[in-house]
Amino acid sequence: NSKSGFVPQPNLLNIYSPSVRRLIAEKKIDVSKISGTGPGGRVTKGDVLFYLEKSPKVQKPSPPGDLPLKSVSTQEEITRKAMTPIRKRIAARLLESKQNTAMLTTFTTKLT
Repeated sequence: NSKSGFVPQPNLLNIYSPSVRRLIAEKKIDVSKISGTGPGGRVTKGDVLFYLEKSPKVQKPSPPGDLPLKSVSTQEEITRKAMTPIRKRIAARLLESKQNTAMLTTFTTKLT
């Protein structure tokens, strides 16, 4: 391939950092509208955030009172999973620390 002068073009999304790719995907942004300030004109996360700040808001957020209420969770929705060995060790050490130490706070004040 290199002898023929053909150089394969990398996927354009590979030149962006993972955080930039995530923002682009979440906000459905056309990257060609963003001018990059990074090395070589790369679009940085700051560029995307700046673009989002200056772009007009399409939909204004509704007041919190307008949100639909979620139903109260029932026992069926809760699932319990076995703890991993590291979590078991952390829980045991936290309990041991709580049981073997005096939990108090001392305040020193100057009365003069």
